[in-house]
Amino acid sequence: MKKILSIVVLSALFMISFAGCNEPATQDTTKQDSNVENNVEVDKPVDEAKPGETAEPEETTKTEETATTTGDTVKQASYKTLKEVSDAAILALKNKDMDTLSAMASLKGVRFSPYSNINKTSDVVLEPIVLQNAYILSRTFVWGSYDGSGEPIDLPYGQYYDKFVYDKDFMSAPQIKFNEIIGQGNTINNLKEVYPDAEFVEYHFPGFDVQYEGMDWESLRLVFEKKDGNYYLIGIVHDGWTI
Repeated sequence: MKKILSIVVLSALFMISFAGCNEPATQDTTKQDSNVENNVEVDKPVDEAKPGETAEPEETTKTEETATTTGDTVKQASYKTLKEVSDAAILALKNKDMDTLSAMASLKGVRFSPYSNINKTSDVVLEPIVLQNAYILSRTFVWGSYDGSGEPIDLPYGQYYDKFVYDKDFMSAPQIKFNEIIGQGNTINNLKEVYPDAEFVEYHFPGFDVQYEGMDWESLRLVFEKKDGNYYLIGIVHDGWTI
């Protein structure tokens, strides 16, 4: 009788063991369910460079195309006085600080005039986002015509800057006047006609070489408009003796 009972017990144990081996494994979905419930995106593995190759960093530098994309904006700075804004502008020009310069620019843009006779039709106007990226633009602009020859001033911004914006250290000019014309040449100065409601600052060198008796004078005029209590840059006028 004991022998039969032992056989029954062993058979029962065998059946239980067999059933456990065939039971499907339960999948742990706790982490997965938690991620779905909280809308968490599981990180994907990062591609690694193969041996002998270098993983290229993501391109972040602005290109000429993105520099002029519609919808890009520059946050405008706030300047309450003419002296404050002109001091900031001349320093930005000296340092080629286009972020500061574009932040003080009028939303309508800044007109660049190579000579005192401002041409509202042909002078180039750069909007703030273009001004901010002027040095990375590979294209040229026709800024006007050279005095004497009449040939087009067809230059990229950097070369125009060197010749018709900051060709002298105007920040250290010996004469600086607010809303007053200093340099007078044989070209008609129509600043007050083109910008009747604007204010301006002139940075003037009376001459550099005594043999020219002052005929090699140069001036830079920065023109500003006042809107809603703040000053904004609207024009940069270069001037000097012309033929």
